[in-house]
Formats: sequence, structure tokens, C-alpha cells
Amino acid sequence: MRRAEISAWAYRVLEQLAGGGPLEDAHVELKADWIDSVKAARRIAGLANAARGDPALWLVGIDEKTSQVVGAEPVAFADWWEQVRVCFVDTVPAPTDVVVEIDDTTVVAVSFDTEEVPYVIRNPNHGRVKGDSAELEVPWREGTAVHSARRRDLLRLLAPLVRRPVVDVLDARMTATARSADAEGPAVHWELDVKAYVTVSVGAEVVVPDHRCRAAIIADDSESLRFTSVSVESAWDRPRTQSRLHQEMSGGPSWLRWDLPDADFIVRTGDQAVVNGPGGVRIHGTAESDLPIPLPKGGSVVATIELVPNFLEPIVLSVPLGVESWGRDDRDLASWKLA
Repeated sequence: MRRAEISAWAYRVLEQLAGGGPLEDAHVELKADWIDSVKAARRIAGLANAARGDPALWLVGIDEKTSQVVGAEPVAFADWWEQVRVCFVDTVPAPTDVVVEIDDTTVVAVSFDTEEVPYVIRNPNHGRVKGDSAELEVPWREGTAVHSARRRDLLRLLAPLVRRPVVDVLDARMTATARSADAEGPAVHWELDVKAYVTVSVGAEVVVPDHRCRAAIIADDSESLRFTSVSVESAWDRPRTQSRLHQEMSGGPSWLRWDLPDADFIVRTGDQAVVNGPGGVRIHGTAESDLPIPLPKGGSVVATIELVPNFLEPIVLSVPLGVESWGRDDRDLASWKLA
């Protein structure tokens, strides 16, 4: 994951906890401080194995019992991680650490790449504690507890995974438009449009409800704007694409037209998108804000988009946007395009 994506993920968790809600993401673990390397290795291995190839996240500086932000003690992450790393056998979940500031308090977000599951650790009691003869362990996290993987856990770990859709961003544009002077509410209306191509496993049906779609703009490693409405729909303008074939017939030339099924792979049903096959999609988001525009005039920003299909892990997109225009007129305040 990119550092901006990790920051956005951390801020979403912090926002959720600040609202009094429980931690709903099974791939996130909270820690008040940097714990002993042996204990850390077992918990990280359990979290990574349960993630089964998807990113996992540690947030250090948050009390796991009260969900209160207490701040992380300054530690040389590289030195701490080296002590943790030696507890693993063969493969190690690759970490990326990012410092996140909230209310002048530092939280360290550590994202783990778990694509090389399973992860095995050495048993620190092997040869030291009588009756504890196991040399190695495959930890598994269930809820907030970590235990040795059972048969059912190993089957889940090693069985072929139903993979999330692969989403390739093709184009993107964002605009900030001034609302009319007599309109009530915030002064600026935002539109985010991302065109992408989605590929799903053969025979899979992926449902993406609107209420499980989120998008935000990250500038200078912090969230500057959050979209209040995000949806996914087919990129086609018509219900079906059409092609033409010219044939010579006895009565003269005739244009024969037939429907291609591409657009039927992605349909809207109520407040959700249903994806049954590959095709183009449009991800659309809207937001409102006050002046001044909460983004830097120069440089680029990153749109982070999270789509959560039913029964699958979140799809997180990181879309870099560069300034296209600024202050064109009193209505078109600014625009950005895919960088």
C-alpha cells in the first residue's frame, strides 16, 4: 500500500473510534505501546495469517481496551522491527510505517503486506520449558485473541481464495464549483469521477452497496476532504453496446445490428452495483465544503477510494490528481485530473 493509503486507512479507524463505535475492521489491531518483540511477532503473524493476502494494519498509540488515543512513544522502528523479524521463519510480512497526527498526538500506523502467507514463528519456549516440545507455530488471530492455527484455520489459509475484483484506474477528474449565492449550506460543491476497468473471477458475482463506498482526498499526508456520497455504476452510456455489420443482400445493402453483452456484466439495482464480469465502471462521489478550498493550490493530491463488496475484503484505490485549473472564473473554482 502507498503511504497515503495507509494514512487514509488510519484516519478512517480513528474517526470511527472517535464516534464511539467499535472497531469493525478485522484486519486492524490497536496497541497502546510498542510491545515485547516475541509477543509482537506472534500477534503480527496471527493477524497476517488471518488476513490471507490482504493488507493488515497495526495502530500504535491507541489503548486497545478503551480505544482512547494515548500516543506512541518515540521508538526507532527499524531497530524494534529487527528484533521482531528474527522471530519469523522463512518469510516475514513486509511492514511500512507512517506517522499520523491527531489532536497533536502521534499515532504510528504500520501496514503489513501479507501476500506470502502462511507465516510461521519460532516457539520461544522450545527446549526451555518442560513439556513444550513444539519448535514452530502458525499463529491465527480470531477476534482479539491469538491461538495456534487449528485444522479449519489451515484449510482456510491454504484453500484457493475468492479474490477481490481487480480495478484498474483509466481516468479521473475532480471539480470544485461555487454554488449560487442564494443557495443554503456550504459554498462549494465537489464532484469526483473515476473511470476504471474491473475484472472479476469467472462465475463470481460481486455486490457493491453504495453505503459501503467511501472516498476522501489526502493532501500532505492528512485527510482534507471527505465525500459524503459515493457510488459505482456501469461506464456505458446505454444499457447495451451495439455494433453494426454490413452485408450484401438481395434487396440491397442492409445494416444489421446486434447487442453485445458487455454492459450487462455491471448493472445498478437499487442502491448498489452488481458486477458479474469484466467491464468499465464509473465511480462517482460528491461533497460540499466551505471556502477557502481546503487543498493546496500547487502540487498534487491523492483520492483514496474504498469499495467494500459483500463477503469480500475492501478494495482500496489510490488515485493521484494534479491541478488542471485554478480560479478560472467565479463559478469554476478549480479542477484536477489524473496525474
